[in-house]
This record gives sequence, structure tokens and C-alpha cells, in this order.
Amino acid sequence: MKNEGRGPLSLALDYLARRRRTAAEVRDLLCRSGFEQSQIEDTLSYLERMRYLDDMDYARAFVEDKEARSPCGRAKLYYLLAEKGIDRTVVDQILFELGYEELDSALRAARNRADWPPCSERHRQRIYRFLSSRGFSHSVIMKVLSTNEVEQQD
Repeated sequence: MKNEGRGPLSLALDYLARRRRTAAEVRDLLCRSGFEQSQIEDTLSYLERMRYLDDMDYARAFVEDKEARSPCGRAKLYYLLAEKGIDRTVVDQILFELGYEELDSALRAARNRADWPPCSERHRQRIYRFLSSRGFSHSVIMKVLSTNEVEQQD
């Protein structure tokens, strides 16, 4: 995106008009566009005061959307939000506020699959790989798979 003689605020507002962004994403755009650090900080400060930028709200909406569409584990949430410039402490706070439970999320992810519950060892391994790719820990995945065994015995 070229600067084209526009000010940092105009450029940032156009960038934010397309979708929600984090402060780090806007800072990166303005840096690449060649603005001075003082201009960038003034612009970010203004955008935060006007509530166009709010990393806490961004992280909250991101986690809620992920949970609704494709549940994933803490590790993946940390990674995805770190890519957006969100600090780990912010993620921890949001997960606490939302009452995030990794086991519940993993169970939901597993049950949303068309091939749940697993009926063979090969199938269990497939579910394990699926949940692992979603960022769930080994201990949580093993609890999900053992929950399935209890369900099948009932």
C-alpha cells in the first residue's frame, strides 16, 4: 500500500475500514509507509482513544470466533494472536474472562468431526493428530479419547 501523500491517520483509517486490526498491524503498516515514529505513536494513540483500535476487544472477538467456528487449544491461540502482535498476558486475561476450558473446547472440536467417535486404534490416532494440529496438549487429547471410551461403555 503506497502512502500517496496521505497522512498516517487517513492511511490507518482506510486500513481499519476493511476489517479489525491490532495496534501492531497498524504500526507495521505505518512504518512500512515511511512515517516517523512520533507520527505513528500519535496516530495509534488517537485511534485507541477513539476506540478504533483495542487489542483487548480484538483478542476477545478473535477467541470467541475461533471457539464458535473451529475450537483450538491454548497453544494455537497464543501463536495465532502473537502473530497479530497480541501479548500472551492479554490472551491469558481474555481466556480467563471468557471461562475458556481447553478440555471442553477439545471435546467440542472432536465431536464436530463427522467421524466421531473413533472406533479403531487407527481412527483414534487420526483424532489425536487432528486435535494436536488444533493446538491441544497431549494430556487434554488423552482425556478426550478416554472420555470417548467411557461414552462407548454406557
